[in-house]
Amino acid sequence: MEWSEGFGPFPAHPSLDIDDTRFAEAFREFTKRLKDNYPFFHSRYAGQILKPPHPAAIVGYRARGSCAAC
Repeated sequence: MEWSEGFGPFPAHPSLDIDDTRFAEAFREFTKRLKDNYPFFHSRYAGQILKPPHPAAIVGYRARGSCAAC
């Protein structure tokens, strides 16, 4: 069972109905803007980390086994 099925049926908001062509154009512009934006270096990274992670974050990352830098 999908988690969303627990809420019952509901109409999708019109803002969520996005044309594929329009989305592709917006995403192309988005990735173009990120190209020379330090420290964007990987397709999964869409933000900036300007200082080391907080110790509590490191504990959480290590607990999940998802911290490549730790």
